[in-house]
Amino acid sequence: MKLLRTPMLYEYSNNHPEIVNSIKAWIFKVSKAKWKNESDVLESLPKTQFIHANEALFEIAPNQHYLSALINYSAKAVVVKKVAHG
Repeated sequence: MKLLRTPMLYEYSNNHPEIVNSIKAWIFKVSKAKWKNESDVLESLPKTQFIHANEALFEIAPNQHYLSALINYSAKAVVVKKVAHG
């Protein structure tokens, strides 16, 4: 998958150095993924929750940091919307 708006992730990790490795791992996993639907996403990242049809909430650090993103399966793209402590 192509990742869009990744500078937001690096900026966030600069402010939360404890999750740098978690963000790098998420970026790696998503960039290697070939998702075609929600089932594919859940197979590779089972703690993902879908908010709307193509909007997902990913857990970056267990019960602490989350990332919301839009997934366009036909364009093979993931657009980062927001990263937050939660």
